[in-house]
Amino acid sequence: MSRLSGDVQDFKSSFKLVVSQGLRSLAQTLGCVVSLYLISPQMTALVGVTLPIMIAVGSAFGAVLRIWSRQTQEQVAMAMGVADEALSNIRTVRAFAMEDKEKSLYRVELQQAQWLSEKLGTGIALFQALSNLAINGERARGKDLVRLKNVWLESWRTKSHQLGNLIT
Repeated sequence: MSRLSGDVQDFKSSFKLVVSQGLRSLAQTLGCVVSLYLISPQMTALVGVTLPIMIAVGSAFGAVLRIWSRQTQEQVAMAMGVADEALSNIRTVRAFAMEDKEKSLYRVELQQAQWLSEKLGTGIALFQALSNLAINGERARGKDLVRLKNVWLESWRTKSHQLGNLIT
């Protein structure tokens, strides 16, 4: 019974921790959105539209990369299995003069593993390139929007100053 009460206590403390962190994250997110909106409503709209799209595409791409990684690991394990089997039964292999056959089996498995590894490496490079491009593009677009807002504010200040001079 004491083990059950210990598990309940662990659950309660974990639940409290998750709820408090969730509330803190929610408050920070809302504060950031409000701050961003006060700086530039256009930039807030841009981030609100593009960020979920970037997250969805990145998650889908990541899922594909995880599948490729798993396939690569399985293929390397198969190649190592072929080599291990041949080496552990080396007397039988030599007795039947099957060294060339075992080498060709191992070569085929290694070539498949190499192809999968290259595909995975290309996918990871493409993912990183697209991530950097998306993040830097988003940041550059945001800077343009802030720059436009500053230009608009400056022109508004100049016009209001000129209007003030006309009135006085």
